[in-house]
Amino acid sequence: MKKNEYGTFCKIYGKSLRNKVLEFILELGELDFAVSDILEEINISKPKLYQIIKELEEENIIKKSREVSGTQLFILNKKDEKVKLLIKSFNECLKTVIDELKEDPVLEAEVYVDNVNVLDKLAGVVPV
Repeated sequence: MKKNEYGTFCKIYGKSLRNKVLEFILELGELDFAVSDILEEINISKPKLYQIIKELEEENIIKKSREVSGTQLFILNKKDEKVKLLIKSFNECLKTVIDELKEDPVLEAEVYVDNVNVLDKLAGVVPV
C-alpha cells in the first residue's frame, strides 16, 4: 500500500487516518512496531499519529511491548475481544482480495511454491 492509498480494510470500514493506522498494524500481525515505522508508511502528521496511538492504547487495542535503544515499541493486544474481531474482519478483507486476485485474468495461472497453491494458502493469513 502506498502512502496515499487506502487498503481494502479502509475501503470497507471507512477511509479515515485511524483505520489506515489500524490496517497497517493489522498487517504486521505478530510483529511489534515503532511510531516511526508508521510515519514511514502512512502520510500522516506526527501529532495526529501520536493522538491515534494514544487512543488505541487507551482502548487496549495496542499495548507497549518493549523498548529498543530508547524507542518504545507497540504490538496488537491479541487478548482483547475487540482486537480478535478486528483480526477476523481484517482476514475477511484479505480473503476478498485473494478472491479478486484469483479472478484476475492476468493472474489466471496458479502460483505454486513447494507444490502448494500460494493464493489458496493465503486464505487464512493472520491467526486469531
